[in-house]
Amino acid sequence: MKNKPTYKELEKRVKELENLNLYFRELSGNSSITGTQNDFSYTMDSREKMKLKKEAAFQAILESAQDSIFLKNISLKYTYINPAMERLFQLPASKITGKTDSELFGEESGKHINEIDTRVLNGEIIEDEHTKPVNKVMKSFHVIKVPLRDDKGKIAGLCGIARNITRRKQAEKALIENEKKFKELAELLPQTVFENDINGNITYSNTAGLELFGYTQKDIHNGLNFSQLFITKDSIRLKKIMPELLNNNNNKDNEYIAIKKNDTEFPIQIYSSPIIKDNKVIGLRGTIIDITKQTKVKEELIKAKEKAEESDRLKTAFLANMSHEIRTPMNAIIGISSMLSDTNISKDEKNDFISLIKSNGKALINLIDDILYIAKIEAGQIKIVKTQCMINKLLSEIYLSCNENKKRLEKDNIKIEIYKANNQEDFTILTDTQRI
Repeated sequence: MKNKPTYKELEKRVKELENLNLYFRELSGNSSITGTQNDFSYTMDSREKMKLKKEAAFQAILESAQDSIFLKNISLKYTYINPAMERLFQLPASKITGKTDSELFGEESGKHINEIDTRVLNGEIIEDEHTKPVNKVMKSFHVIKVPLRDDKGKIAGLCGIARNITRRKQAEKALIENEKKFKELAELLPQTVFENDINGNITYSNTAGLELFGYTQKDIHNGLNFSQLFITKDSIRLKKIMPELLNNNNNKDNEYIAIKKNDTEFPIQIYSSPIIKDNKVIGLRGTIIDITKQTKVKEELIKAKEKAEESDRLKTAFLANMSHEIRTPMNAIIGISSMLSDTNISKDEKNDFISLIKSNGKALINLIDDILYIAKIEAGQIKIVKTQCMINKLLSEIYLSCNENKKRLEKDNIKIEIYKANNQEDFTILTDTQRI
């Protein structure tokens, strides 16, 4: 896509027009002839040759020029057009010369052109861009016009060069439409969409981005740098890798800690690519994703993993302990059972052995019940039924039961005490009396 002409290009084209102006003045002017009788013929031939040579050079310029070159008289009627303008209109010069712009382009376009031409006839050099119908097709032109003067220096018309910039204008229009579509699409996204220049100054952010960070369009207008959106450590890291991002080198380590306008910190991910214009990197465009929820889920998964590993360790320790607890009563039962086969033991000893077998068997059953109970708890199969429980009465019953067991086992050295936080006998709590 061609850019708008630079000052040097305009200066060159104006110079060309001024040379054409001089050329047409010489063609229409009356050159004075001076000299003696002896050198008259030489002077005449020299000037004629110079004039013909200059005429041929300018004619070659006019014939080969890709831009339309034209002359208008003081009445703003075309008096000359070059071949490029004939090709543009697809008409011979004879069909255009002698006509005004209103006759060629219609009243509306003709009015605008006449306003510009009037200023040129008043001595101005005008640069103008306008769109007008050519053969019923709208075309855009970049035009430079200069006054055309006669041999006395009086303005007698104008000379102009018109460049067809229709494609450039169409490309500019398409670019504007694409920019509009991009921004409309960006406004629909829930993630932040941003653009910044090569120095990191933010030039655009969609509404989602402004709301996420707590800034406004006014903040961007007043100057907001990309580095201001991150904690100091990540801001420094981002500045170091910015050249790589501008060279489109994907950075896998794209997670950062961002900071909102109110100093709230939160984790984000950045995906970006360079903005290229006229084969030159002018900035960065990308998206920012708030990964607060993902980070929280990740942390919870890590905790769950650690908890599961801890649970496995506890299970291993529990099974090792249970193996010992089961083996102890089993060994007692087996050992005492073998002793019962001895015919020399007394009846009292036999009864004691039987009592020990029963107590160890009961201990084994309780141990197995405990294992099953723990398994049910882990499987979520234990149903808790809460009812009113007279806790002091329950404590008294436990106290009596423990004392009975102490007497039965002849453990007089053990002292059992009970402490009640509330001494009211009818004091109740809500609990599962079977699980307490």
